[in-house]
Parts: sequence; structure tokens; C-alpha cells
Amino acid sequence: MKRLKMKIEWEKNKKIVSLLKIFNKKNVRLNIQKSLAMGVVLWSNTYRYLSREGSAEVGKFNIDRTPYLREPLEKFTQEGVRGIALMLASQLGKSETLNNIVGWIIHINQCPTMIVQPTETLAEEYSKERIAPMLRDTPVLSEIMKESNNDAVKYKTFPGGYLSFRGTGAANKLASKPIGIALCDEIDRFQVTREGDPLTLVRRRLETFKEDARLFLSGTPTIKGLSPIESEYLNSTQGEWHIPCPECGEYVTFSWDRMKFTEDLKEEPRMSCPICETENIEDVWKANRQLDGKWIHKDLEKDMYGYKLSALASPWMTWKKIVQEYLERKDDLEKLKAFHNTVLGETWDEEVRQEIGYEMLHDRREEYDELPEEVKVIILAIDVQGSWFQMEYVGYGEGHESWGLGVKRLYLDLSEVSNWEILDEYIEKQFTNSETGRILDVQATVIDTGGLFTDQAYDFISPRQRQAVYGIKGMRGIGTPGFNGSKPTKCGRIDLISLGVSTLKGTVYSRLSINSKRAGYCHFPLDAKRGYDLEYFKSLTAEVKKINKSGNVVWEKTRERNEGLDLRAYIEGILLAIGIGTEELKRMK
Repeated sequence: MKRLKMKIEWEKNKKIVSLLKIFNKKNVRLNIQKSLAMGVVLWSNTYRYLSREGSAEVGKFNIDRTPYLREPLEKFTQEGVRGIALMLASQLGKSETLNNIVGWIIHINQCPTMIVQPTETLAEEYSKERIAPMLRDTPVLSEIMKESNNDAVKYKTFPGGYLSFRGTGAANKLASKPIGIALCDEIDRFQVTREGDPLTLVRRRLETFKEDARLFLSGTPTIKGLSPIESEYLNSTQGEWHIPCPECGEYVTFSWDRMKFTEDLKEEPRMSCPICETENIEDVWKANRQLDGKWIHKDLEKDMYGYKLSALASPWMTWKKIVQEYLERKDDLEKLKAFHNTVLGETWDEEVRQEIGYEMLHDRREEYDELPEEVKVIILAIDVQGSWFQMEYVGYGEGHESWGLGVKRLYLDLSEVSNWEILDEYIEKQFTNSETGRILDVQATVIDTGGLFTDQAYDFISPRQRQAVYGIKGMRGIGTPGFNGSKPTKCGRIDLISLGVSTLKGTVYSRLSINSKRAGYCHFPLDAKRGYDLEYFKSLTAEVKKINKSGNVVWEKTRERNEGLDLRAYIEGILLAIGIGTEELKRMK
């Protein structure tokens, strides 16, 4: 029955095919937009049949099954458009988009065409496993290719053009004859050879056809900043698929960040609307099969149209299945990376570096007074190590501009509480401006209590809390607020302040990265007696922000000693805790 229907469809369009053959024999260049007015979408819905080898839904193709693919196919043939770049996740119909373009070329817009895969083997497999079944099961194509009597795997001719299947390993095959259309698949896996970048070579082959040339690029994204498909997308119109919220009607994107789910999957996953904050399950969001969805582009001045979409939009991959995959992969770094790339359609931050060069900071030291005139507040931070105290004074002025005032290390037996009393002279230190005589006390002291000597720290801090001596406990985890309040310890000896050190370290690095003397800039003294030597700056920049094996962003040491960074983080935290922000600094005299 199916074969009979396919034959009937073919008979209806036989006259058009005969007309095409006549035009081709006379070497008349066909322009489908002017003659038959049939773009890829109309051709696909009219003629295309899906094969069992490449699709779970065999039979007549219908663009409404994947409405988000309608615009990319339409733009591919639109005048003034150079091509399209698809940064899509798996299970979205990307391969069928490419196949539809191939069928349209053979039947309607005949021209020299090259299909480029990462390797010669993959190019051959694509020809055998995806294109050959389409040519067999789509009657209009079967008839055309039968007439050409060409069974070659990597080079198929048809009246008016040909298909050349190439891998990127042999650059000489990418840089020879001119082509009118280039279809490049999985470009993040392309191999760069001595002859150069494959995409550059392909673009050169399109130059002969000028404005009639078309470039199709697709790929699953890989590493952030190194992904070719990400680069192509960022240099395009940057389209994102939007659907109306079932509650407020505002158009929003599918977002993994707004997904809500339970780890036992007993409840259906939900996605919240960023406008009205209502949560709904997948069936509600997709009640209209996304037929009312639309692409919204960031830069329509570009002639390369770009499209980015995650599998959350897939009609075949349910949200529940996506969440299940995430839960299975989240504790394995490589599997989590693959989830971000193939399911979310996002690049992966292989290493989220926030790194500052210690030599640069060391070299920019400068001469200034013991108490710079701009300083309005002085904070002392003390880090407790196994056999020493590490401390630093930092002064702050308007706009959170800071001046390092002194670094000191004291070696002591810290197990003896009496030895801690030496800290009093540092807590009570006064700083003087040599020109004006202005004197400034230490406003607050912060001491880390999380080391080997917690009890001794509590005993020392307890009677001094009224002197603005604060004990702190650091909390890990990116996203934890810098200041998380304070509460009495279980023993009741002190009010312990909780600081999100990961967040605070990010603040420190942001300030260290400021290179001009303005708000937030960090000054360091040149005077050797102040203690700001090369080792200090190594300690200040001893960590980088990375993604660990659990897929979490963490701060990781690159050098053993990191007290400089810890102290600065404590100081930033205590400023938050005691309420000294930009406005307070501005009001101070």
C-alpha cells in the first residue's frame, strides 16, 4: 500500500521532472525561486519520504513534526542569505535537515555540491547509510538517480550537478573544483591539516558562485572558546527558539537552568517561566506541538543565520528522559560534559579559569605612605596555620579602592592560648599619615577558626568580640553568598560568622584584574619592610576556578601556599558582615 501511494505521488509530479530534464539538456541554469517557486520546506513536505535506516517515523515527511526546522530551511534559499549555522543538540532532526537540502538540490536546484564530514570513513558511511536510503525511498529522487545510472558511493552525478562526499583528512580534495553549495556536518570534529583549516578551504571553493553560493554548517558544540560551531554561531544572527508561556503568553526559551525535578523522578519535571515564574510540565509547554514557536535573532544585520537549540525542544526525547540522563551522568565529568554538549547543545567550560599573573601584580608595586590619605577603613585578617599566624592589613577608600598596608608572619606554638595574646599588639596597631599626622585604628579584625586550633581561637576571640574581633568559618561552593550571617557556636563561646569563600575569592580576583587606578583597584607598596615580596603575590594568586569531576565549579590550588588569597577573601567577607559597602565608604571622612 505504501509503495502504491508513493507511486501515485510520483505520477502527479512527473510532468515537472520531465520539464527539468529538458531544461538541463539545454544547459539552462535553473533558479527555483524564479521558475518553480519551491524552497526546501515545500519540496520536503511535497516529495520527501523518511527511510527506516535513519528515522523512527518512516513515511511522508512533515515539517510540522519539527517546526523549529522550518525557518532554517527557508533561510537557506532566501536571497541575501549566505548560509546557516546549526548549533543543535541531538534528537532534533538536524540530519534530516541536511538530507532535505540534498534532495532539493538533486531535484530542484541542481549544482555542484560537496558534503563534508570529519573523516573520509564518515563521509562514506553518510553516503551509504543516510543519502542512499533517501534516494531509494523518495520516488522523485529515485527516478532522477536511476536515469543518471551512477552507483558510486563518494561521487554521485545527476543532471546539472553532482554530490561529492569528502572527509577533512585529505585537504587537497577540499580545495580543487568550484562548488555551488557546501554542506558541512559535525564541524567541531573537523581535522586541521598542514594545508589549513577545512572550513577556510571550503569557503574558497564557494567563491566562484558568489551570491548564489550557499554554506550549511552544523555541529554538536564541544569546548567553550574552542568550538568551531560556537564560533560560527556567535558570528551569525544568533537565533534562539522561543515558545509562548502557557500562563502569561510571553515568548521564552527552553532552559535547563529553569528546570525543576526530583532525583527519584516520582514527579514530572517542570520548567518555570522567567516572566510569571509559573511552573508547568512538558505536555503543557508543548500542548500546541510548538507550532506557535518562533526564532528570535540577536543580530539580523548578519548574512549568516545561526540557530541554537537544546534537546528540551525535541519531540522524541522527553524531559523525564533528559533528567534521567543527567542524574546518571552528573557524577562523571566526561559523561557530564557529553550531556552538556549533546543534550543541552551547550559548550563545556573545560576549565573556568579566573587566573591572575603574580609577576604583573609584583611589578606594579608603588611608593605610598604608611596611611594613604584616601584610606578610610583598615581591616586586619589573620589566618591560623600549623605553626604560625599569617596576617595582612588592608585599607579601603571610596569605590572600594584598596591599599595593602602590611603583611606579617609570626611563628609560635599555637597550641598555647597564652601565645595568642601577642596578636593584641597587632589588633591595636595605629597607622599614621606622615604628612598630615592623621591617625587611623584598625576598624575590624577577622580570624579564621577552621584550622587545627579552633578551641584556642574561640578562647582568644570570645573576650575581644566587643573590640570588633570576629571569628569566621568558610563555606565552600560557587554561588554561596559572601556573607551568610552569624550564629553562636555550639559551645556558646563566640558568634561565628559564615563566609562564602568561593564567591569572595571571585570578588578578590575581579578587583585584582582591574589595571587602572580607579574604583576597586588594588594598590601594593614597594617598601620591602611591608612584606609584599614575590612569594606573597604567588600566594595571592595561588588558585584557579575549575570544574571538578562532579561537574561542580571549584577553586583549586596551583601552588601550595594560598594564605594571601584566603586573607583577602576574609577581608572582603568581613566588610559585608559589618556593613561597610560603597555608600558607607563614601560617607566616611
